[in-house]
Amino acid sequence: MWLLWLMRFIIGLWVVTNNQVQDSYACGQYPQSISHNSYYNLLEILTHIRHSEKVLIMKRLLLILILTLSLQSWTKADDIRDFEIEEMGIGDSLINFVNKNEIKDKMITNYPGSKKFSRFFKKFSQYDHVQFHFKTEDENFIIQGIEGVNYFKNNLANCLKEQKVVIKDIKESLINSELIDMGQQIHKEKDGSIRSHTYNSYIEFDNGFLDITCTDWSKSYESKNETVTDSLKVSFITKELDSWLQNEAWQ
Repeated sequence: MWLLWLMRFIIGLWVVTNNQVQDSYACGQYPQSISHNSYYNLLEILTHIRHSEKVLIMKRLLLILILTLSLQSWTKADDIRDFEIEEMGIGDSLINFVNKNEIKDKMITNYPGSKKFSRFFKKFSQYDHVQFHFKTEDENFIIQGIEGVNYFKNNLANCLKEQKVVIKDIKESLINSELIDMGQQIHKEKDGSIRSHTYNSYIEFDNGFLDITCTDWSKSYESKNETVTDSLKVSFITKELDSWLQNEAWQ
């Protein structure tokens, strides 16, 4: 919509500029200080100058339009590596954002089935905390998964509201990929009691997954697990990490 407005603005400016050149001398009144022939010579010069200015203006506007369209294509995304949380994304080295010694001191390698990947948590400005996954033996700490979490204690409505904003922004950036809305899902304990409700949307790319989920924990589960809180999670993850989490990490 805004591109259409910009193109209309450029066309309108062209018309106005063109009319100004024609209307400037349309009244037929010549300056009294010069002769009739001299006036036409002056008119020819001024018309040439005004025409050159008009062409220059249009060239500049065309350049602006080209740059705008180019910027729009850069902001379109169809690859898990194109998305960022706190200006960090898949494939980035975590040591560009966090001190290497801090990562080594606080990294967690506690999955019971495999030690291939480790985790690291840190609070930044936009999210209450951010979780990173990287390969345990990778000295460059290349990010394989990143998850931003905001907490909404007993406030599902606000969680869903923020989720809607995130989904809108992501959908506007997509080229071909489709965002799938899973709706509400119920998760139960072994005894049949409800553990939580989740509201999940996701995108599958060739090289990873993007997930946006609101989690609403049941009151009974919260009373037994003080560390859990209703939350919005936005995560990007490679397919390698996803496969490992599904098939190895918890075995």
